[in-house]
Amino acid sequence: AEAQTATRILCGELWRKLGGHPLASYRTTFGKLGSKVVVGVESTDVNGARDERHLELSSIEETSVAAPRLATALVDRKPVSETEGASNVVGSEARAEVQKQGRLKPEFGVVGVVPVTTLVAPAPGLYGQLSYFYDRFVLGGGLRFASNGKYTYVAAHVGGDIHFTGDDFSPFAGGGFAWTYQNVDVPAGEGSANGFGAFVQLGVTALRSHRTNFRIAIRGDIPFYTLARESSYVSSVPTTTKTTYSLPLSFTAGMTF
Repeated sequence: AEAQTATRILCGELWRKLGGHPLASYRTTFGKLGSKVVVGVESTDVNGARDERHLELSSIEETSVAAPRLATALVDRKPVSETEGASNVVGSEARAEVQKQGRLKPEFGVVGVVPVTTLVAPAPGLYGQLSYFYDRFVLGGGLRFASNGKYTYVAAHVGGDIHFTGDDFSPFAGGGFAWTYQNVDVPAGEGSANGFGAFVQLGVTALRSHRTNFRIAIRGDIPFYTLARESSYVSSVPTTTKTTYSLPLSFTAGMTF
């Protein structure tokens, strides 16, 4: 009964992939290899040429995950390994972890911050955040700190990202809201300010189906406040105050666990 159900699932995926117009005859196979289940699909065209694809499963229940991959690999004539994505890993693929649809993961990494409206060198720092991953979506919050003696940046944020594809390597875009603190100490003036704002970011996640992911991103903060910088060149001249808008641009590289 289980094999019949699995066969119907495989045939249904092949039918959908072929658009209901098969150009060859197809056969499904099931076998045992120790405790594993080997599922295969074979095709024979009108000239008698045969082609086949196989995938090793931990149990026959994984057929619903394996069927679209086998159908795609056979019809598009490519290796089964190229059909692997973050949400269709089967248990026998030892190099990848079978991920639950929703999972909470910490992320840590390095950050470099440049206030693009102020002539200050990039400030190096660290960041950490806790995020909830669900399919292509990521929601979370975290902290960032960067300083080089001339410029200091601190941020606490909440926001989300969406990955553009379900593949193991996928670009993403996102945004959210943040409280930021900035301090500038340069010859042209010294000043600090803090407040709320928004941010947008673009990046790439690699190895999404694995326990450890790698993420790089560029983020632009949009503070809802201005920075007042004071300067005094001669002791007899009153201090002058200049209001500027500081727009921090961050570059991050980190890992989730």
